[in-house]
Amino acid sequence: MRKAGSVGVAAGLEIAIMTEMGNLLPVGEVGEVVTQGYANNPGEFVSRN
Repeated sequence: MRKAGSVGVAAGLEIAIMTEMGNLLPVGEVGEVVTQGYANNPGEFVSRN
């Protein structure tokens, strides 16, 4: 399904939109895209832990 303004469906990763403090945001809010899970190219991602 395509939806304007959407990042699409997650494929193997968990995806969330969060504040800078790490709080989940409700649908429609603007924030930081955060992913967790396996990445086929780990050099492309930076861990914040």
